[in-house]
Amino acid sequence: MTHYEILGVPGDANLDQIKKKYRLLAQAYHPDKYVDCPDVQERVAEKMVNINAAYAILSDPEERRAYDLSLSDRNRTQASKPVAKSAVKRPVAKPVVESVVKKEIEYDWAPTFWKILVPLFAIFCLFLLCWGVVRAVLSLVH
Repeated sequence: MTHYEILGVPGDANLDQIKKKYRLLAQAYHPDKYVDCPDVQERVAEKMVNINAAYAILSDPEERRAYDLSLSDRNRTQASKPVAKSAVKRPVAKPVVESVVKKEIEYDWAPTFWKILVPLFAIFCLFLLCWGVVRAVLSLVH
């Protein structure tokens, strides 16, 4: 997998496109987002290492130029070799990490929602309880 494929940008992408895509991926795959799921956190950390390495090379013009040359040399040598029938690439399933991460991203709001809702509900119940006590005391006074 090339660095361009890791970041999901075309080979002729400019620095702004690379930076934008890197920031998006860094936000989505940051290991600190998955503290509650240690197994997912480890896999996301590995993915983040690849993303950081790809960005480090593609964001530096000199390193990117050298990387592009090595890619073109690799493609040229692979194109000159005859392709065997067994070497034909078959579709590969997406890695488990990405599917798990996408689920975590889609449902990321749920834990935060419940962390906010439960205390608010408790405060509301206390308010109703206090209101009932105040009404009872006022009815006794009058």
